Amino acid sequence: MDSGLWHIWQTSPGGGWSGWNPLGGFVDLPRVDRNLDGRLEAFVIGTDSGLWHTWQTSPGGGWSGWNSLGGTLDQLATARNADGRLEVFARGMDQGLWHIWQISPGGGWNSWASLGGLIDSPVVGRNGDGRLEALVLGTDHAVWHKWQTKPGGTWSNWNSQGGTAYQLALGQNIS
Repeated sequence: MDSGLWHIWQTSPGGGWSGWNPLGGFVDLPRVDRNLDGRLEAFVIGTDSGLWHTWQTSPGGGWSGWNSLGGTLDQLATARNADGRLEVFARGMDQGLWHIWQISPGGGWNSWASLGGLIDSPVVGRNGDGRLEALVLGTDHAVWHKWQTKPGGTWSNWNSQGGTAYQLALGQNIS
């Protein structure tokens, strides 16, 4: 009710649970992914419509303060590249798909880059060969997608899968 991010965790594998603990912030649309070294990283849209993140300082440990990654956005998806770098995807105020990615696994962040399109409801997954693939709804309500041409590489052009959809969902494995 305080618009902050709260978390709860198992106290041992398959065991009981801790109490709820605040991570602070004024947040919307939280997404969590795991860094290559096992630390969790949480991403949210702040009250300034920018991307904010906090991360565990060690696997299973405490959390950093909140840090801004900028942007002006309203929807989020996260994925981990084949080499372990986290990547965040968002719908920008131009209704296009934007992304920002770690320069190295667990490291600093690159600048925002546009992947174009007029999109809604982005979801991102990793193919069996390690390439990320983004699926979105277009203004025609068809499912559109684009993908890395090789793991961690450049992106294809948009391609329509047709159909009429109003929501997308994709299972996410953060192991």
